Amino acid sequence: MSGSLRIGMPDFLLCYKITPLIRLFQQQAPKVRLMIPALPCKEIRSAIINGDLDMGIHCNIGGYPKTIIEEPWSSYKARLVASADAAADTFDFITQHQRKNVNLITSDAGSLHQQRLLDYCRSCDIILENNIDMGSLEAAKISVMNNLGIAYFPDFTVEKELLEGRLQVIQIPLDNVPVPVICAYHKNKEINPAMRLFKSLLFSFDRDAGESGPLS
Repeated sequence: MSGSLRIGMPDFLLCYKITPLIRLFQQQAPKVRLMIPALPCKEIRSAIINGDLDMGIHCNIGGYPKTIIEEPWSSYKARLVASADAAADTFDFITQHQRKNVNLITSDAGSLHQQRLLDYCRSCDIILENNIDMGSLEAAKISVMNNLGIAYFPDFTVEKELLEGRLQVIQIPLDNVPVPVICAYHKNKEINPAMRLFKSLLFSFDRDAGESGPLS
């Protein structure tokens, strides 16, 4: 098996979930050139529609035409977190009609969990100081730990920091609402052997497996 395979996914999946699968794929198809750009969900969607990617794995933000196949793959929950040094009033996201002097830090502003958080804040009339998009989950996480603002992360990306007390959870009603993740590809694109193998490994993969943290 040879050739190339282009798969887009957000960095939180690439760094925390998919790495063991990539290792397995490389063991079975060492001659396939694998290109996996870490992209925001909306950019993945555009690249799939335009044919620039063979496959996309991302949270289901919708907006695909009927020419795209969307297969449910997994889901995750998200946690709104703040620095351990954050002011006490930072942690109240239940009281309505607030003007909070705190920044919202994002790494993928177009992701489904981020959109749900913004919808929740609008419904409660909770207005934040500013939105800072870091473009990288790790940069966003470090910024939150340094008390630059708060962030809404997939739960599996902040488990270690929560256990160590470097981050604290801000309770909101969305805490237990799952965020669906899909595998998307163009229905008219030929599924070559490399794509077939990756897809087979993906759907036989333990969705709860993954790295305990980003690659070093």
